[in-house]
Amino acid sequence: MSKITLSFAAFLLLIASGAFALEAPAPVDSTIHGVDFKEDCARCHTPDDWRTLRDEIDYDHATTGFELDGAHVDATCKQCHADPVFANIGVLCADCHRDVVHRGELGFDCGRCHEPHDWRASAALQLEHQQTRFPLMGRHALMDCEACHTDVQHDEFVGLNTECFGCHAADYHDSRAPNHGVMHFSTDCQRCHSAAHVSWDDVAFMHTGSFPLSGGHAGGECGLCHTESSPYPDGQNCFGCHDADYDGDHASDGFPTDCRLCHDPDGFDADQGYAHVNSGFPGYGGHAETACYFCHASGMYAGMPSHCSLCHMDEYDDVFGPDHAYPTTCENCHTPAGWGEVLRTSWEESR
Repeated sequence: MSKITLSFAAFLLLIASGAFALEAPAPVDSTIHGVDFKEDCARCHTPDDWRTLRDEIDYDHATTGFELDGAHVDATCKQCHADPVFANIGVLCADCHRDVVHRGELGFDCGRCHEPHDWRASAALQLEHQQTRFPLMGRHALMDCEACHTDVQHDEFVGLNTECFGCHAADYHDSRAPNHGVMHFSTDCQRCHSAAHVSWDDVAFMHTGSFPLSGGHAGGECGLCHTESSPYPDGQNCFGCHDADYDGDHASDGFPTDCRLCHDPDGFDADQGYAHVNSGFPGYGGHAETACYFCHASGMYAGMPSHCSLCHMDEYDDVFGPDHAYPTTCENCHTPAGWGEVLRTSWEESR
């Protein structure tokens, strides 16, 4: 092939004749984003081509009334805007998120239970649950949804039985202190327990008026009194529960088994209610404030002598002014009110 050399003038002549016509770029459809879209292309696109978007798009989505937060921040435009016309797109969760999980049974406002950052249940769920037939309190407020919503389709939360026994039959049958099944306790758990409690050990049962839980009986575990051999003890028979406390000195001294003659529910060491005058020794004055074991140190109660010197020889020996060269019958001069209370006697002080 021979080499063709064109002068610059000849080249211009060919171009003018159309032999080397250059194809102009195709015009951009200015309505691709809608006729009302007026944004600068460079805010989203790069100069390379229309399909390549900037790494960080210079657009404040909050100006649309739908601020991007949570997982929406990392979503691509096309995930929400399948059609490049951005106007008039729905802003409800259900507009983008088809409810195939809950099958539409919970409505279409996903924000009642979920937050934009992910699909895990949010703090709003507990508030929402308060509007149902079963508000979440106590231990229930700490549970995962699936712990209670069992025996239903996955992620189905409607129509659940709200009776305690429906979920807690196993807890009822496994109880041992006391054994609910053996004692035929009611399956209405709320008679003794409250949904606001966090443990089965918290009991809200109001004891009968015939045996109020006071003093030493208050705060005790139910199983201490309600045993399998005696599920419903006689509240008027203290000895039925306290036979071990009675055994020992009380048994050998022949004390009656009606504990209430001397004791009250505050405890065996509490103020005693025994009418000591029935023993032949009134027990008033200074004796009234004295604990039983102070006088009955030997453990003897029945048949114990009542003369003063049995307990007060130390006071007799230690006294001075006057020196007690007197009989040991203290009651000749003193009263149970105290040693300072001296009776008038026929005794005369010798000088």
